[in-house]
Amino acid sequence: MQLSRPPRRVGAVIAALLLTSGTAIAAAPTAQADLLPHVVCASGVLELTFTPGLTLEEQPVRFSGSGSLGGCVDTANPLVVFGGDVTVTNGSGNNSCLFSEDVNADVAITWNGGAGPSNSKLVLDGIEVQVGNQVLFTGTVTGGRYRDDMLTVEWVGPTVGPGETCLDEAGVRHISGAAVGAFTTP
Repeated sequence: MQLSRPPRRVGAVIAALLLTSGTAIAAAPTAQADLLPHVVCASGVLELTFTPGLTLEEQPVRFSGSGSLGGCVDTANPLVVFGGDVTVTNGSGNNSCLFSEDVNADVAITWNGGAGPSNSKLVLDGIEVQVGNQVLFTGTVTGGRYRDDMLTVEWVGPTVGPGETCLDEAGVRHISGAAVGAFTTP
């Protein structure tokens, strides 16, 4: 298992992983109950483009991309299912195919439905865990809907672009895969 740095807010990350893996969580009436996500998005996709491409050697990399989140349910209004379009800009970090650190990016979500403002602005502030083809991103909502919440996105089974490999000098420039997300109030 490859860790990029010591995990923060471990309870929230574990809760998000359990929710997104299909395991039900019953909130106990304790101080820990506020760590459970109040918004869960059960489906989505994320595509990122890296410059230079990811290789086996760690190096400074810039990235951007887009995607969507769907099947979102807010505990404040659980009968309304909504989604949103995701845009990732200004991404940077020290990355390889095996390891990532110092990862940051600006993320914008334009919501189509649900209650509240029609957008969320976030700062992606790290990769908590990168194991094989599973990556767990975290970010802080800095404006709009869910302001001050922590967003956890699990990127599951990302696949590389056709003909691209970590062993090539050009590396992997395109990755896409399924994604699920959860918003938690810290």
